[in-house]
Amino acid sequence: MALEGITHPHIFGIIDRRVQLIDHAMVVEMPLLHTSLEYGWRRIVVDSDDKTRLDRLVGRGMVSDDAVNRMRSQPSRSEWLAAGDLVVPNHGSLDELAATVRQVSGRL
Repeated sequence: MALEGITHPHIFGIIDRRVQLIDHAMVVEMPLLHTSLEYGWRRIVVDSDDKTRLDRLVGRGMVSDDAVNRMRSQPSRSEWLAAGDLVVPNHGSLDELAATVRQVSGRL
């Protein structure tokens, strides 16, 4: 059994139990498309094109080949977009992302 098959159900259970205690909207970051979380969760995908993602990884000090390999091991951009209930574009600056998040936060 893969390690993720052992740890992720346990981690998702802890997250789900803790979130049940919250009476307002909150964001939980998860790197997986499909989870065992209960009904009622909405998936918000923060989207960047692959070139932007690669440039940002390299800009943070990752070797280009390592960044490409990491990206190849993750779900494709089209898979992420298809899984999202809401897509937040992240193709520009951090200030632009912050403005977009402020706009969509009222919809949560």
